[in-house]
Amino acid sequence: MTVKNQLMKCFDMFRICGLATLIAITSCSQKENRLLQQALNLSGANKPELEKVLKHYENDILKLEAAKFLISNMPGQYALKSSGIDSCQKIIKEAVQIGYVGMFEKQKGQQFLQSGKDTIYDINVITADYLIENIDLSFDVWKKNKWNNDLSFDDFCEFILPYRIADEELSNWRVKYRERYAPVLDSLYAGTDAVAACDSLCEYMKKEGFLYNTDFSPPHLSGDFLLNNRFGTCRDGCDIGIYAMRAVGIPVATDILPYSPEHKSGHSWNVLLDVQTKKQLPFWYTQFSPERNDNFTDERKKGKVYRMCYGIQSDSNYPDRRNRRMKDVTAEYFGNNQTHVKVEIPNIPKNAPVYLGVFSPSGWKPVCSGKYDKKRNKAVFDDLEPRVIYQPLVFDGRKLRPANHPFLLHAADKIHYFIPKIQDTHTIHLTRKYPLKQRTADFRHSMLGATIEGSTDSLFHHSVRLHTIADTIRSNHHQVSSENKTPHRYVRYRSASGKRTEMGEIIFLREDGTHIPIKNISVNARMHRPVPHHNTKNIIDGDPLSFYSHHEAGLTVLFEFTQPESVHSIVFIPRNDDNFIRVGDEYELFYNSGTSEWISLGTQEAASFVLTYDNVPKNALLWLKNKTRGREEQVFTYENNRQRFGTFDEYEKKVIVE
Repeated sequence: MTVKNQLMKCFDMFRICGLATLIAITSCSQKENRLLQQALNLSGANKPELEKVLKHYENDILKLEAAKFLISNMPGQYALKSSGIDSCQKIIKEAVQIGYVGMFEKQKGQQFLQSGKDTIYDINVITADYLIENIDLSFDVWKKNKWNNDLSFDDFCEFILPYRIADEELSNWRVKYRERYAPVLDSLYAGTDAVAACDSLCEYMKKEGFLYNTDFSPPHLSGDFLLNNRFGTCRDGCDIGIYAMRAVGIPVATDILPYSPEHKSGHSWNVLLDVQTKKQLPFWYTQFSPERNDNFTDERKKGKVYRMCYGIQSDSNYPDRRNRRMKDVTAEYFGNNQTHVKVEIPNIPKNAPVYLGVFSPSGWKPVCSGKYDKKRNKAVFDDLEPRVIYQPLVFDGRKLRPANHPFLLHAADKIHYFIPKIQDTHTIHLTRKYPLKQRTADFRHSMLGATIEGSTDSLFHHSVRLHTIADTIRSNHHQVSSENKTPHRYVRYRSASGKRTEMGEIIFLREDGTHIPIKNISVNARMHRPVPHHNTKNIIDGDPLSFYSHHEAGLTVLFEFTQPESVHSIVFIPRNDDNFIRVGDEYELFYNSGTSEWISLGTQEAASFVLTYDNVPKNALLWLKNKTRGREEQVFTYENNRQRFGTFDEYEKKVIVE
């Protein structure tokens, strides 16, 4: 290229991209050139394919830089393949058709996924044609849409350009998603606002449906497969959102929390880069659209939040140090006022990595790494969500171990350590082992206003009231006396108008406390599906975790006894999480002692729905473990004669200032 042509090209670049972008692109550092050369060297026999891409764009500065970005960050990008994954996908296809995965299919799928997997590295197999098509299509939607006029080249590289998300099999997803959704978006929105465009497409995609299911944990599914098989967890829903939005030029990414401080898993959701406000707006197309009002509808505690990137991040605090593509974006959600939280960690092994963890029944889960200040014997952690219980951890060469007492973070300079007062104890009364979530509470509210009636005939020409649920059921097990003891052959449970039927168990008792056997059970629902929660036998199977649930409001459940019986009392178990104290189960209470971890306060079999423990140290972080059943458990404190799960505003008044 002649000097004149180079100058003309730079002028065109300035006109298209603006001065800031041109400076950023033309000042490629030696480090970036070194990464590119390293990637080419690692490609082995596939090097000619990558060089073909660079040669193809030698006269297009911007696309050449995009190609360099993809190739430089390609080492370590891979797909997982196995016959087990293929078999699992067949099960998913069948599940999508009927809207449900059966237990047998679930077991088969888990077995399939345990088979060996092959790791196919992109750098060794990707073709020039694939990369060129991806780059050209990405630039087309970047420049076509006016809402991207102010989208920087760097943001374009992370929010639109990447050809893959994680470890899914490569496919020509960009073409197929564009063919499906570009005409749709053109018909729905013709403006210049990416937020409005994303919202329009979200509403359309929501109607296409998504089968939420956690029965399998396969690698990320390919874009081609997900296009017609809307199935999986929040992660898979996010992947669909990525494919669809990027294919039409809407800049999006996926944010994750590694492990929730109050739930028993991680979580993920999409974010839209709002060029107008320079903010990332959360959304999940199956549930909610992006909004500029800063009201993120997912209210679960997060601790730390990371963004999945294609480019390698040099300063990530992600706890798995092998994954260098996670960008710490916690400050975008909680502000950077939580920067530099300093935690005392004495007697740390030399050069040992330090972390912060959140509770899980299987051990503290690290959610971020930190930097150790040797002079002050303190670890420094950046950008933490406040009102979360954290545990300082250190890696001793074999495993992560506690490095100090757990603490509740109030602000960057205010921490409350849970140091148990061994000489100052109290008696506590426990009713749950896991916090009561709003959704679970709503199940109990659904029974409010329901009536139970008895009759000698199935049509209830002459019926009498046995009970009306006038107050919200407060526990997992609620027993009431029947208002009428006349023998009846039939009993019906009628949900209040406008309320769904959400029932775990219902038991009818004779005067001597024995169960009245039920011959038949039916529901007047208009529609039934072959899914577990549409099985009415769940109401009388003796398992409080199985349940009957139906979306139709005001349903009637009809019970037929084997003969006329006098109902003396009725037991209600609403649909629930089975985390109340369960009579007959064995429980063990622990308190956290810091570096010595958990110390038992004794084991007892529950004789009632309340467990009582004496001589419990005050200011202790507690953990109640059900040794008989269940997986959901969470730490708590005991104050003002009640359990306090999670984080509490009361601590604001008594934090310890460091």
